[in-house]
Amino acid sequence: MSPRFLTHGGCGRADLLVLLETHRHIGPATGADADSMAALLGFHPRADLPPKVLDAAEIAEFLGKTVPSSGDTVPPLRVEADKKLERATFWQPVIFRLVDREYSEPKPTDPALATEPVSWGHKDKHRTPPSVPALAPWSALHSHLRNALAIHRGRRQLDIQRLVAKISRLQPLGRLPWRRRTGWGNGLQVIDDRSRHLEPYLTDHAWVGGTLSRLFADYALEWGLIDEVLEEPLLRVPGDRLIRYRPPSAGMGILVLSDLGCLSRTPIARNRWLALGRKWLETGCRPVVLSPAIPGYREEGLSEFFHILHWEPRATGTDETLMEGVEKLLRLLSSAIRIEPGLLRTIRLGFPDDMPPAAAEALFWQHRDLQETNSVAATLDVSAAEGLRTDFANEKNTPLEYRKEVVALLRNWRTHLPDEIWFEEILTLKEYLAGAFPAEYEQDLEEAHARFRQLGIQARGGKHPPLSPRALAWAGRFFRRAPRKLADEPELRPLRAAALRGESGIDENPIRSLTVILQGEDLVFGEGMQTSSGSLLGRLETQDGLIDCQDGLIDCEPVLGWEEDRALFWETAASPAWAQAWGKDEYGPWVTFQIGDVVQRLRWCPPGRFLMGSPKDEPGRWNNESPQHEVVLGEGFWLFDTPVTQKLWQAVMGDNPSRFKGDDRPVEQVSWDDTQAFIVWLNGKLPGLELSLPSEAQWEYACRAGTTTALYNGPIEIREDKAVALESIAWYFGNSNGQTHPVGEKQPNPWGLYDMLGNVDEWVQDQWRDNYRDAPSDGTPRKGLEAAAERVSRGGSWIYDARNVRAAVRGWYEPGHRDDDLGFRCARVHAGQASQGAKPARPRGAAQSETAARKAGRGEAIALHPSERSKSIAIVPGEKSLLIRTDREILTLQRSPRPSWGSAMGRDGFGLWSEFGLGSVVQRMRWCPPGKFTMGSPWGEPGRYGNEGPRHEVVLSKGFWLFDTPVTQALWEVVMGVNPLRFKSPDRPVEKVSWEDCQEFLARLNERIPELELSLPSESQWEYACRAGTQTALYNGPMEILGEHDAPVLDGIAWYGGNSGEGFELDDGYDSSGWSEKQYPHKKAGTRPVKLKEPNAWGLYDMLGNVWEWTQDSWHNNYEGAPVDGSPWEGDSGAGRVSRGGSWIISARYVRAAFRSRFEPGARGDSLGFRCARVHA
Repeated sequence: MSPRFLTHGGCGRADLLVLLETHRHIGPATGADADSMAALLGFHPRADLPPKVLDAAEIAEFLGKTVPSSGDTVPPLRVEADKKLERATFWQPVIFRLVDREYSEPKPTDPALATEPVSWGHKDKHRTPPSVPALAPWSALHSHLRNALAIHRGRRQLDIQRLVAKISRLQPLGRLPWRRRTGWGNGLQVIDDRSRHLEPYLTDHAWVGGTLSRLFADYALEWGLIDEVLEEPLLRVPGDRLIRYRPPSAGMGILVLSDLGCLSRTPIARNRWLALGRKWLETGCRPVVLSPAIPGYREEGLSEFFHILHWEPRATGTDETLMEGVEKLLRLLSSAIRIEPGLLRTIRLGFPDDMPPAAAEALFWQHRDLQETNSVAATLDVSAAEGLRTDFANEKNTPLEYRKEVVALLRNWRTHLPDEIWFEEILTLKEYLAGAFPAEYEQDLEEAHARFRQLGIQARGGKHPPLSPRALAWAGRFFRRAPRKLADEPELRPLRAAALRGESGIDENPIRSLTVILQGEDLVFGEGMQTSSGSLLGRLETQDGLIDCQDGLIDCEPVLGWEEDRALFWETAASPAWAQAWGKDEYGPWVTFQIGDVVQRLRWCPPGRFLMGSPKDEPGRWNNESPQHEVVLGEGFWLFDTPVTQKLWQAVMGDNPSRFKGDDRPVEQVSWDDTQAFIVWLNGKLPGLELSLPSEAQWEYACRAGTTTALYNGPIEIREDKAVALESIAWYFGNSNGQTHPVGEKQPNPWGLYDMLGNVDEWVQDQWRDNYRDAPSDGTPRKGLEAAAERVSRGGSWIYDARNVRAAVRGWYEPGHRDDDLGFRCARVHAGQASQGAKPARPRGAAQSETAARKAGRGEAIALHPSERSKSIAIVPGEKSLLIRTDREILTLQRSPRPSWGSAMGRDGFGLWSEFGLGSVVQRMRWCPPGKFTMGSPWGEPGRYGNEGPRHEVVLSKGFWLFDTPVTQALWEVVMGVNPLRFKSPDRPVEKVSWEDCQEFLARLNERIPELELSLPSESQWEYACRAGTQTALYNGPMEILGEHDAPVLDGIAWYGGNSGEGFELDDGYDSSGWSEKQYPHKKAGTRPVKLKEPNAWGLYDMLGNVWEWTQDSWHNNYEGAPVDGSPWEGDSGAGRVSRGGSWIISARYVRAAFRSRFEPGARGDSLGFRCARVHA
C-alpha cells in the first residue's frame, strides 16, 4: 500500500498573518498592517486567550491543596487554554510479549512424517457421487405437462358413446360424432433458463430435458437457452451452435423451465419475461412454464401470457417464512467450504418437517452471505460464516440430532472429493462443536490433524520434503476461510506463512528485526528503514516473515444490553431529547425520531478520511469529478438511512408535491429552497434535532462507506447504458419502469444507508463549481457564491443511465428548480462542521462501522519474502487497538489521548512525544515502546569492562515515558527553588545532585503535578532507551577509540573529554589542559546546553556524555541474577547506586551504551545529573 502524503502545508494564511503581526517591528513598514491584510484574505479578528497563568490560590484549588501563607512562594503552573487535543488520539505501542517458540520434532511413529500424503482412511473409496433428489417424480409431472401441452389430433374414430346416446334419445344424427384425440403435438420447443439464481435447479432442468428427449424424435425437439443477460432466448442447432430465436413452427408447443423471474431479487428478469410473453401472444403462442416458485408467489400478470405449472403445486409460504427457512439452511451448511446445489437439496429435504419449499433454494443462492456462486458450488462469505457456525453450535438454534444428521450428510457428500475438503470441514466443525462433536468421527479428526501437521512440517523445509504447488495453493484458500483460532494454531503457522509467501522452507530463513513505522494510517514493516518516511512505533523479530494484524482486546466496548442502557450507548451518558429509540446492528449505531406516526431512522457515519472524486480510468466518469483529493472528516455525523419519504414530508409540511404518489416512496418535485423550509419546520417541531443537508463531501463519504470503487458494491461495467452491478442496489433507467420506487427495497451500503444511488437525485448543501480545485478538505460545504448560485445534487435517479448512477457523479440545478426525480435526505452534523452547531449526540465508541469492526476482527496478514525489504498494511479507520503478531513476538497498539498531566502531545519521525509545563519551563518526554534487547556488551567491544556481563536478554513488556534530555537547570530551579550548580545556564543539565537529591526532586514535582508519577528509570530501562533498537557500542554505530579522549564517532552524539572544551564559553570552566589524546585541543571544559548533539533513534538527546545519569538500581558487580523484565535491581539499604552514560569529563571508553558506574547515593559532583521516567503500573 502506498504511503499517504499531506496535500497541503502545515501552515495557512492565518499563520502568516500572526507572524506578520508578531514581528511587525522587523524590516521597513509596508503600509499595510496585519488587520487590513486579514480583511483582504477574508479573516476577521478573534479574541484569542493566551495561555493562562494561575496564581497561588488557583494552583492550590487545582491541586486540591490548602492555600499557602503569604510568606510561601508557589511557582506558577502553566495550563494550556487550547482544548483541541482533548479528543485527538495517537497510536501508542503499549504491550510487548514473546511467542512460545518451542517446537518439538514429531515422534518417529507420527503419520505426519510419511512421505505420502496422509489420507482419509475411513472413507468408501468406491462410492459414487451422491445422487441429487429430484424436485418431483416424473409420474407427478407427466400428466400435467401432457395435458397442458396437448393439441388435438383430428378425427380418427367414431365416438360410439355419443352415437349410442343420440340414438337412444331419438335425436336426429345429423353429422356423425367423431372422437377428438389429444397428444404431445408435432414437436416441442424447450427453453431452459440458466440464470444464476436458478443454478440449484439445473439438474432438474436437465432431467426433464432428458426424459422429453426419449418421448420425441430428435427432429421434433428444439432447445433454447436464456439467462439474466439475454433479452430473448438463443436456439441450439446441430453442431452445438447458437442462433437467434425464432418462434416454433405450427403444431409445436413451448415449455419454459424457469421461475419467470419470480424468485429473483431484482424485477428485471420478471419484466423481461412479461415482454417475452407479449411477443409470444402476438404469434399465437401461450407457453407452458414449469416453475420452482410457490403458486401465486409474485406471479401477478404473468398468467395472462403463460400457463404456469409448479414443481410443488401444494407449496405455501410468504417472504418471511421463506427467509426464515433460508437462514436455517445457512446455519446448517455453515461448516461446508463448498455448497453444491445437490448438497443444498439434500439438507433441505433431510428435515422435511422443519424446512421451506423448493423456492427457498433460489433465495438461498442469492443470499448476501454467499461470497460466490456457480453451477458447481457456492461458498460462504468468511465473516458471515463465523456467526452462522456459532449459531449452528447453539442447542437453542440447532438441536443436537440435527447437528449429527448434518455432519453425516456432509461426510457422505465428501467421499468422492479430495480428502482436504473433508479434513478442513471436520476441523472447523470440531472448533465450533467442541464437546458436542460426534464421537464416531474422531478417527477422521485424527487423520485431518495428521495431514495438517504433515503440511506444517513440509512448510518448515530443511530435511523435510517441500510443499507441492497444489498444496501451497490449497493452503492459501484454507487460511482465508478457516476460523481464526484454528488458523492461529502454532503447528499451522509455518504452513500459513508458506501459503502467503508462496514457498516453503521457513526454518532456513534468518531471523530478521523489522522496524514498525506508521505512515498516515498504514503500518510499514521493514529492515533498515529510515523513520524520515513515517513515525517509529517499535521493532519486531520474525523468521517466517508472516505479520498478522488483528484487533486487540484493549478498551473493548460493551455489546450486550446497550439498547436498554443509554449510559452505555451515548457518549454523554444521556440520550438527546429528540431521540425516540437507539441501538446497534450489523451496520453500526442507529437512532430514530418520530413526527406524528412517522418514524425516521438515522445511521451513524464515523469520522475518517477518503478520496473524493473518481480516478481517470473509472468507466463513465466526467471531468467535473476531478481532481481526486483526500478529505478528512474529523467528526462523525448522523444521516437519514433513506431519502425523505412522502409520508414524512406530509407530516411536516402538510402537502405532497410528488408525481409518483406513495407514502413510502421518496418525495420528489422539491427544490433546494423547499428542502430548507422543510428543515426549518422539522427542527422547530423537535428542538435540538438541528438537521441540515449534508455537504457534498459528507454525502460522498457516506455513500462510499469505506469503499473506493465506482459503486459501493464494487466496480461498474457499463454495457449499452446499463450495468448489472446496479441491479441490486439502485433504481435507474435500466430497471425502474419509468418511476420512483418505495425506499429501502434495494440492498443498503456497508453503513446501512439505502438508495444512496438511484431512485431520486439528492440535494446537498454545497454551491456548484465545475471541479474540485480549492475544495474544502475537511468535509464542510462549499460556499462563497451569491445566494442564488446553483446547488449540487448527488446519486442519480430512476431516469438516469448507468453512467450517471455512480458514487462520484455530480449534478447541479438552480435552487428553485423542481423535477420528478429530485429529492433529498437530511444529516445531523456536530458542532464545528455545521453552522447551526448541533450539540454533540455521538454514540459511545462509534468511531467506526460494525462492518469495519468485523473486518478488523478477522484481521489481515502479510508475508515478507526474504527478498523483500518492506511491506505495508492498512489500519482500519477508527480502530481503537491493534495486535501485531509475528512467529516470535507480539506487539499491541492502542489509540491513546493526551495524558491528563500533559499540555501537548504529538508524533514525529522518532515516535510519540508528550509535554508538560511548569512555570515557563516546558519539558518533553518520549515514549519508549515495549520490546526486548540484549543488555551488556559483547566480548571484543572496544573499552569493555567485565561488569558489563554476562550479556542477557531483557523483555520490557510495557513501554514508558522518558525525558528527552537530562533534567535542566531551568526545571530544577522551578521545582527546587535554588541553583547551587557550577556551570550555570538554564539550558544546561543539572549537576552536583546526589541520588538522594533526585528522590527529593521527584517527590516535589509529583506533588505539583498529580498523576505525573515520575521516577528514575531502572538500569535496564536506561540502556534499552539509550540503544533505541541498536546493539552496537554507540547508538550511531560501532566504536573505534583512537586515543584516551579521542573517538571521532562520539563527536556527533556526545559531549565527552575529547570535545567538551571545544568552543566552551563559560568563565569557570574546568582546567582540561592536562588531558591527554584529546580529539580537539582545549584548555577548559564543562557541561554543555542540552540538545546540541544528534538524538538517538527515539528522539532522546545526551543519552551519552554531558552528565552521568542516576538510575534507580542498586550496584551489583555484574549481571548474574539480574532481573530480565526491566524492573530495578534493588539491594541493601544505603548500597551504591548505578549511574550510566558517561560525562563531559570522561575518556572515550566510558561513553558507551553498556558502560556502568557506581556512586554512593549521597555523592555529588559536577558531572552527575539525571533524567526522569514515567513507568506504567
